[in-house]
Amino acid sequence: MNYAKIATLLATPHPVSGAWAENNAEAADQFNVDDIERNVKSVSGQDLLEAVVPTEYNGLSDGEKQLLLAIIGMGTIIVNATNTRTVLLNMFGSGTVTRDNLQKLQTETVSLATQERLGTIYEGHIQQAKAI
Repeated sequence: MNYAKIATLLATPHPVSGAWAENNAEAADQFNVDDIERNVKSVSGQDLLEAVVPTEYNGLSDGEKQLLLAIIGMGTIIVNATNTRTVLLNMFGSGTVTRDNLQKLQTETVSLATQERLGTIYEGHIQQAKAI
């Protein structure tokens, strides 16, 4: 466990609440709760396929269907890349469920422990870090 990193994080404001709990168990919980939104680098073709509503897919032109299937077939899709994002969002109009689903694919919610690659934090980890 990287106690120095935990100690450093505890010495700065909590990124969501702005303050750390004084109780070690509660502070550990603050590390482990999924409350930080971050951009994802990529998603799988399966994730993209699952975001598409079949009836909205049926409304695409033949060319759009071919392009969408080609993108899904790439295997790994960088959803925040400008061209990919523009193409996908332009296929589905504003207010469609698919467009909303595609926008949701661009981010994920993680814990501070995950973001900092610390693993699960327990009360004892907080206690050790505070002793540094």
